[in-house]
Amino acid sequence: MRVVESGRKYKFYNNAITTYEQLPAKTYRVAFNDQEGFSLVETHDLEMTETKVYGQHLEKVDKVLNALDKMKRNLGVILSGDKGIGKSLFSKMLGIKAKESGVPVILVDEYIPGIANFLDSIEQTVMVLFDEYDKTFDEKKYNCQAEMLSLFDGMSAGKKLFVITCNKIDELSSFLLNRPGRFHYHFRFAYPTVDEIQTYMEDKLEEQYYGEIENVIAFSLRMKLNYDCLRAIAFELNTGSRFKEAIEDLNILRMYSTEYIDIVVEFENGKTLEGSVPENELYDSSGYEMDLFIPLSISKSYNDRDIGEVRLNFADNYVDPEEKLIMFNFEDNKVNFYDTYTHKTPDEEKSKVARGITKIIEENYSKQQVKRIFMAPKENKDKYRFFD
Repeated sequence: MRVVESGRKYKFYNNAITTYEQLPAKTYRVAFNDQEGFSLVETHDLEMTETKVYGQHLEKVDKVLNALDKMKRNLGVILSGDKGIGKSLFSKMLGIKAKESGVPVILVDEYIPGIANFLDSIEQTVMVLFDEYDKTFDEKKYNCQAEMLSLFDGMSAGKKLFVITCNKIDELSSFLLNRPGRFHYHFRFAYPTVDEIQTYMEDKLEEQYYGEIENVIAFSLRMKLNYDCLRAIAFELNTGSRFKEAIEDLNILRMYSTEYIDIVVEFENGKTLEGSVPENELYDSSGYEMDLFIPLSISKSYNDRDIGEVRLNFADNYVDPEEKLIMFNFEDNKVNFYDTYTHKTPDEEKSKVARGITKIIEENYSKQQVKRIFMAPKENKDKYRFFD
């Protein structure tokens, strides 16, 4: 039997009890029950699932730990960015290295009233990780802002490394942002760049599937891809699937507002019409009816009116090797102009605007064949094709 005295109170424990002067350098999770209050429960150590780390993670992990060693007060780190772009990986790396250097790691995954006082009572250097802080410590739901600020500002005997991850930076308290006295660092995680995607896919793909990499890059330039998405795409490509087939079946959807891709229809005489396509349609081989508009170079009076349409087929997009433009197939070589703007409707039945548009069509597009349809040049995106 073991007897422990605390504040003139005596509690009895079996012989398995062990006492420490300091919390051992292990990984813990905060627990609570009404009878015993707060405690730390030892949990499995943080583990790395990736064999290679991309970006500047290693350098920044060392930067944080060096600052913790030199700083004489608490050190706070904010990790912000969308899901799947490296926040969890970074926090794991930081936790692993902190533990290796003798710093215990405490995981906090829920708000419990009084948790700030409990954490503040730990009088030694520890790392406290709040995962998805913007969700688990929702001020509107829990009214916990004042309590948590007192913890982050705390002057207790133990120096602490506070690390919070958040997906929505605008949902963090304004008392945390732009306050380096509370949170010294704010690492913003962005989506992988073209070069990082190239490197990642070369690492993950079998060499025989390298030809699909530029298709992945083309897709990423029009729809954001995190590392979770890239991992799934690499898996599918390694099974022998073409990117076009893989992307149709994967659980990868645009969750933000639709963007439109500008398209140019060029005729044999060099005249053009303009249109746009929702970028999610670019990967649908069933085709798309695109509305057409007169460019400003031909008319500034009627460029806001759609005057006809052309049916595009995205099954076999390709690149013009000389001009490096993404080209689209179309189902015939003519544009279907609306009857309102052709002689199918008598001029006396047309409005003044309709007669003006009819004249422009006759002078520029009448009896002309479509030469090609291509994506309007934009930055460096056009050096990539969509599919073979």
